Amino acid sequence: MKKYFEVIGFIVLAMFSFFYTSKTSIVVKNMDDIMVRIKEEKENNITNPISATVEDDTIIPGISGKEVDVNASYDAMKKVGTYNEKLLVYRKIKPSISILDSYDKFIIKGNPNKNEVTLIFKVDEKDDISKVIEILDKNEIKANIFTEDNLSNDILNLVTKGYNVGSINNKTWLNTVVTKVANQKYSYCYIEEKDKEILSICDMNKSYTILPNIITTSTPTLTIKKMLEPGSIISIEVNKTAIKELEFIIRYIKSKGYNIVNLETLLEE
Repeated sequence: MKKYFEVIGFIVLAMFSFFYTSKTSIVVKNMDDIMVRIKEEKENNITNPISATVEDDTIIPGISGKEVDVNASYDAMKKVGTYNEKLLVYRKIKPSISILDSYDKFIIKGNPNKNEVTLIFKVDEKDDISKVIEILDKNEIKANIFTEDNLSNDILNLVTKGYNVGSINNKTWLNTVVTKVANQKYSYCYIEEKDKEILSICDMNKSYTILPNIITTSTPTLTIKKMLEPGSIISIEVNKTAIKELEFIIRYIKSKGYNIVNLETLLEE
């Protein structure tokens, strides 16, 4: 019995010693000049998130905020033994209303504060998009391809180049190639007018429903010049006119100060 109590006493003593050492370590860490300066930086350098804009059944993505990750920043600076602003580590602050779980809304454009737009090319099975891809690659632009050609190997190979590719049927993109960005899976449905039934199907399949705010057909340049705004989702029907005007369209969009990105980047919060 005596030995039993000795063991218990030893365990209690060890636990107390560990607790005391841990508390002491925390106190010392909090008094460290590096930690003090990091905490001051956190208080003075925080970007508040912007919530997604929801109006009836539509949604426009918000923007994540950011703040200093105190412990990660401290660990990074402690390795070099001094405070260095360049070693500050930040973490995202998710908007209170986010697009991430909003599969039951029509996405009509990206956040206007980011000055980004995206291009969606609708490809008929008879269309040759090699010229479109050539122009996009030359301008280092990653776009989104919706095709009726049942996803041939030539089309699927575009995925490895950073394009989004999906099969489109009756103006609805349901058979989606899922892309992965920062461990987040994305899949999309594409429609050109509101359809609650399709929205419901896409919601059940955890797919975002894209409803472009600019849809071009026979006069792509004129349509884009008239309707372009920050965050625009631009749908372009691939035809001779679109191919002929694509270089000018790209230059025009860039002249307005907008970056042309793919859907993941446009919708990222």
